[in-house]
Amino acid sequence: MKKLVFVLLILSSEFSFSQIYNRNILGNKYTLEQVKSVLEPIQTYKPYPKSKADWKEKVSEEDLMKLIDAGEGALLYNFLPISGTISMDFQRSGDRLRHSGISFEKRNQLLKLVVAE
Repeated sequence: MKKLVFVLLILSSEFSFSQIYNRNILGNKYTLEQVKSVLEPIQTYKPYPKSKADWKEKVSEEDLMKLIDAGEGALLYNFLPISGTISMDFQRSGDRLRHSGISFEKRNQLLKLVVAE
């Protein structure tokens, strides 16, 4: 009997704390026409430059030189493989810092090379 009462109390508490009112904050504040008026049409929306020439046009000369310098520095990076010992470290200890530190550094160096192209 005590178990049944306990289960009923748990179930009733679950239903009493559920959301019972509409929390559509933005939908109540703005109309559809107001939202449509501030959005850019899909035909003219360009989130980023699509060609190398467009990128060079948008990026300042100073920033472009920084990217190229970073890419040239990445040419000197020694891309060593991740050993099996480091790869198994996460399974054994749950600590993936050694593996992620190596793999993220390799990823960052590759990104520098690609961006500097």
